[in-house]
Amino acid sequence: MRRHYPGIPYLFYSIIFFFFAAPAFAVTVQGVVLDGRTREPLIGATIAVKNTKLGTAVSLSGTFKLSISSPGQYTLVASFIGYKTVEKVITIAGQDVSMDFELEENGKELSEVVVTALLDKTTDQFAQMSEKNASSISNVMSAKTIQLMPDITVANLLQRFSGVSVDRNSSGDAQYAIIRGMPQRYSYTLVNGIKIPSPDNNNRYVPMDLFPADLLDRLEVIKALTPSMEGDAAGGAMNLVMKDAPEDFTVTANVASGTNMNAVKNGFTTFKGWQNSAPVQTHPAGYVATPSDFSFQDLQLYKAAPVNQVYGFSIGGRITKDRRLGGILATSVQDVYRSTSTLFIVPDPNVAPNNLPQFDDWDLRQYSSHQKRYGVHAKLDYRLSEKHHLKLYSMLVELDEIQQRHTIDTSLSVGRNGPGNAIVYLYDRSRLQKQSIYNLTLQGDHFLMPHLKANWSAVYSKASNAMPDWSENETSQQVGYGKVILTNQRLYYLNKYWQHNSDTDYSGYLNLLFDGKINDRRIDISAGGLYRDKSRDNTFYYYKFIPISTATFLEGVNQVNASQWQFGGSSAAQGNLVNPNTYSAQERVFAAYVQGNYQWTDNLEVLGGVRAEHTYIHYGTLLDPVSTAAVTGTYTYLDILPSIHFKYKRTPFQNIRASYYRSINRQGFFELPPTAFPGNNFTETGNPNLKHSTIDNLDIRFEQFSKVLNQILVGVFYKYLNNPIETFWGNIGISDQAIFPQNVGNASNFGAEFSVTRYWGRFGLSGNYTFTQSQLTTSKLYYTANFQTTNVSQTRPLQGQAKHIGNLSFLYKDVEHGVNLQLAFAYTGTRIALVSPYQNLDYWQQPMLTMDFSAEKQLFKNFTFYVKVQNILDTPYLVYLPHHNIYTSGPAAIPSQTDPNKILVQRDYYGQNFIGGIRYKFLK
Repeated sequence: MRRHYPGIPYLFYSIIFFFFAAPAFAVTVQGVVLDGRTREPLIGATIAVKNTKLGTAVSLSGTFKLSISSPGQYTLVASFIGYKTVEKVITIAGQDVSMDFELEENGKELSEVVVTALLDKTTDQFAQMSEKNASSISNVMSAKTIQLMPDITVANLLQRFSGVSVDRNSSGDAQYAIIRGMPQRYSYTLVNGIKIPSPDNNNRYVPMDLFPADLLDRLEVIKALTPSMEGDAAGGAMNLVMKDAPEDFTVTANVASGTNMNAVKNGFTTFKGWQNSAPVQTHPAGYVATPSDFSFQDLQLYKAAPVNQVYGFSIGGRITKDRRLGGILATSVQDVYRSTSTLFIVPDPNVAPNNLPQFDDWDLRQYSSHQKRYGVHAKLDYRLSEKHHLKLYSMLVELDEIQQRHTIDTSLSVGRNGPGNAIVYLYDRSRLQKQSIYNLTLQGDHFLMPHLKANWSAVYSKASNAMPDWSENETSQQVGYGKVILTNQRLYYLNKYWQHNSDTDYSGYLNLLFDGKINDRRIDISAGGLYRDKSRDNTFYYYKFIPISTATFLEGVNQVNASQWQFGGSSAAQGNLVNPNTYSAQERVFAAYVQGNYQWTDNLEVLGGVRAEHTYIHYGTLLDPVSTAAVTGTYTYLDILPSIHFKYKRTPFQNIRASYYRSINRQGFFELPPTAFPGNNFTETGNPNLKHSTIDNLDIRFEQFSKVLNQILVGVFYKYLNNPIETFWGNIGISDQAIFPQNVGNASNFGAEFSVTRYWGRFGLSGNYTFTQSQLTTSKLYYTANFQTTNVSQTRPLQGQAKHIGNLSFLYKDVEHGVNLQLAFAYTGTRIALVSPYQNLDYWQQPMLTMDFSAEKQLFKNFTFYVKVQNILDTPYLVYLPHHNIYTSGPAAIPSQTDPNKILVQRDYYGQNFIGGIRYKFLK
């Protein structure tokens, strides 16, 4: 049932009253401030009333508005960095007044200051300039926009970009980006232009919820690759540009608090501790463990107060008097609580005749997730001379999630002869997951001679994932009609897992760049290369306990302890040392490219070139090669990746772009060995026969910019995939019920994007819409009425691709009173959530519309109050099986089934998230 929180409207009324409460004024003075030479509006220029405290700034629409409460004669002063100040006298006599200013450049001040102003890369103006001047198709979000967004993580920010949807984790937070309908695996992540490894134990792509949003100067989504970029992306590349050293000494800080409404309503359950190492890790090889070697404190549960806390701090500037050395240190801490209420119908891997779906269980789950997110980065840059520049960068981000999951699992196949009579299994799972990424990069920029320069990067990165002491305890009891308990709870089993993986990268980049002229036309030629040595280590230990015959379960009183358990033999007490999930892998990538950028005509710029990437992958496991196939594997391949990009500058504010590039998608390390890892819903396995994919990409985009921040972007794209990799559910021989990767022949993906930003004085609107349609044809199974299985062909979209994606934000920016408001909507249409091996039995996520709100108000010169509210509508995540529903009534009835034409298989509620706090900024 949908929940309603009657207090929420009153909260918003209070917020609106607070932000708009301001004294009334009698007379309005309005106008524009222009560059006297170019006639362009000077956004951010200030208008002050001399000898008073009154003042304002030019808004994003290029205008200013100032209110004066008393009649008389006043002097207005218009100023902007790099321009001469202008004063004008005005008489206020009871009627509104219009007045424009034209400012002239100050030559002396321009040479000393204006360069710094133009290089303020945190502004919306710089973000728009980056999109307009880029050699390929991209979208950019500035730090100013990020600050106002309702989101506190990079993953949630990404859903605001055109053509980007997100996959959410069990706590409801966005985690992975799906760019232009291409599943997560077809994108990669850069930090300051450097590719980073993923801590994910199963995949190459990076969990974007690791990154606090307040560490960024800007966020870029690059949708068309050039030869100088790494070639394993078809959706796009996400570049996180972290805070840089400012020219002036700057200190920023913020502190905030809030809560999650689901956690408040349902209570928040957590556990007291965990055992960091398994007995096999602390004892000699062959050690036979006993129950007393284990801690059971992670199954001793208690209630906690779900109070969110967010902190941030940064300090930076030019350090030395000669301003050659600059640096910045920035930190962020987010301590947040999330709660999810879930209904999940567990499918049977086998179907009935005529492909009638069957189900084993229905689960009611309550997730309590305590997330501790840390981020710190530091950067030093040293200008040795005008021709030589060194930079040293270091970053660490970490997300520790302490999650307790309580499941009430009702069997649909055992001991059940109708609704209300079944065997009920109760699970309590306690899990700590620690994910982190560390990066250390040393870079140099050098002007070697006129028209020739070089840059290089030496990079060390390490991504780690650890799940120490993942415990799950199961009990069971018989329940009769009317929820009458027929038997007492009895202990069933207890599992404990220890899993750890790490990816370590050593990378080197070198680029040579030449700029010159051919026939008086500018040409830039660059060539370079990359070498990366990557290693993956994965360990997995597993213990399964069974209860002793006399064990009893006393609910609420030391539910689980060592005296209740035993091992079913000595091998079960050794940690499952020889298993497919303990493996190591190596990858070596060597790439070289050459590209040229030629100004073909006054209006046409052409960038083209080719990239070659050679890949070597090897893995090895501890399995017995006699009894298990593919215990080791080696894969090598060479890919030639051409690309060409056209940019036609129709006017100074209009571009028409066209691009083609070829890209690849490599297999993941986890996807190749014969692994078998317990996931949230299904066992996840590997496929040693998996091949890498190649993709051809076409793009066309029209861009309309303006002298202010208004813009319109319209584009189309097409992608053709050879050997795409999809995730299937079924039987691969390792497990009876597993999901696994598989090549599925060829696929195509077509789409169109539209994005608009428009301001009217203080009010603005920003929105985007993307239509995407993909298709691929695969072989599916059909189980006939005669109990025969046949192969049939079925065409469907790519997994995770939504046909319709949209964002709409209503903006209010009042510089005079220091007020910024945003009401943001994000829509994701129907898409495949899980691919079935059977015809017409894929799982589909239903359309999802979320509404978020954010606001900020300047209180004093250096202090700003802000509030962020996410998921105001408490939008549920719904997954259906589009099939005639026979489970709405009768002995086979399943709860919450109301639609005769589709079967509800999953429903998640996440609740609203509130954050309110104070932001401080000091600029010397």
